[in-house]
Amino acid sequence: PLEHEAKGETQSNRPTPEQDRMIMDAWLASSRGVAAGDRSATAKVFRPAKDEINPVKLTQWAVAHPDRQAGWRVCLDLKSKQDRGQVNAFSPWPFICRAMLLAEQRMFDQAKRMLSASNIQLGSIEYAFIVGHLQKKRFDKVRIHLQKARAVMPAHPLLDIIASGVATERTEELQFLEAAYAQEKNHFGVLTRLAKFYDEAGDSRATDLLVAAAGINPKNSEMRVMLAQRLAKEGKGDEARAQYIAILRVTPDHDDALIFLADDAAKRGDLKNQLAYIQQLITKVKSTKQRRSLEAKLLAELGRTKEAVAAYRNVLKSEPSSVPGNLYLAQVLNGESKPFKAITHLVRAGETGRQKMAEMAKKFALKGSLAKGAKGINPTIWKAEALLKKRFKAARRRSPLAKSGRVSWTLTFDADGQCVDVIHESKRVDDQWFLVGGYLLQYGVKNKSVAGGEISWDLGVP
Repeated sequence: PLEHEAKGETQSNRPTPEQDRMIMDAWLASSRGVAAGDRSATAKVFRPAKDEINPVKLTQWAVAHPDRQAGWRVCLDLKSKQDRGQVNAFSPWPFICRAMLLAEQRMFDQAKRMLSASNIQLGSIEYAFIVGHLQKKRFDKVRIHLQKARAVMPAHPLLDIIASGVATERTEELQFLEAAYAQEKNHFGVLTRLAKFYDEAGDSRATDLLVAAAGINPKNSEMRVMLAQRLAKEGKGDEARAQYIAILRVTPDHDDALIFLADDAAKRGDLKNQLAYIQQLITKVKSTKQRRSLEAKLLAELGRTKEAVAAYRNVLKSEPSSVPGNLYLAQVLNGESKPFKAITHLVRAGETGRQKMAEMAKKFALKGSLAKGAKGINPTIWKAEALLKKRFKAARRRSPLAKSGRVSWTLTFDADGQCVDVIHESKRVDDQWFLVGGYLLQYGVKNKSVAGGEISWDLGVP
């Protein structure tokens, strides 16, 4: 009679398909929590009462517990309750619980030995082995246990999720994801992965999936970027901008968000915010020549002259021939009555700068041109001497106290014979109108006979 009673007790305590599905649902909640980045939130529903003795509910809690060590202790406590008689002595759940967590922790041999005394087959047990093998990316092993799980439990969204992850063809992956989504609407991983497929196909359902994903894990930047891109594709600029701003609240140095917002501000003519995003890109992501130049340009357009000058000087350190930088500094220096320094920057600005120098020549009433096509440099210098003496007489008429004396000029030429640098020295002559005219005149000198060289000549003005 005792044997029959024992047999009856054992038979009545064999796990049922319904209980197997309960444990698999706990595994699903765990997977859902991991994908959403908040395992504890999804585990709350499985938290047992203080004096709970139902072994299935306790096993669910062990599986779903956010702290895996605490989950293991739940299994051990379940075994202790069985030893104390609080749980049926014939219940298989204490050793099933431990076997599943051993498998999850990749202690496969120990788990198999614990299960070897019984012929119990559960989809939830096979899934525990799947979790362990996934940690080492042993996809062949995962497929074996997935097949065994399907034999016990033909349909469950968690098995479809795993199947999609180890599918060898993209069409199969899509089929499994759609099968999982048909049953499970709140799995962040399913929503985002399925949205990628739909997005690539131009299917607007991608937006709905990403909106749902945003409600599950609003802090996930990758998902936010996907959603913002989808909204932008649909012409919903304001909504896309809101998504990128939400990304920056969580990840202040997110480059995709900053780039989009900077471009968006530029399209809307919002220079202030465009500058703010560009400066964030420079300081928090990466400082590039293009970004530093754009920062300086925006500062200049916003009228923040002091900051713009500093920014352009920084640009010129790595890019001395920057046209916008040299032109802006020349403009500022001219405004500060520093024409000599302004001319230096205009020369560095190349052809565009020389055009600006021609405009300066008009301002300084510079008339006459130097000899063109001469074989040597001397005819050009003689012509310059005559023009500058005539100019000094005009300077005297403008300012009768202009001092006369001797001026030494030094000209440097590039490989094409173009004058690229002018320096003057004089102990007496200091009339700015006259000297600036001399600079502008001589920067126009070009003669192949002095290519790559330097000349000096003296000018005496009465």
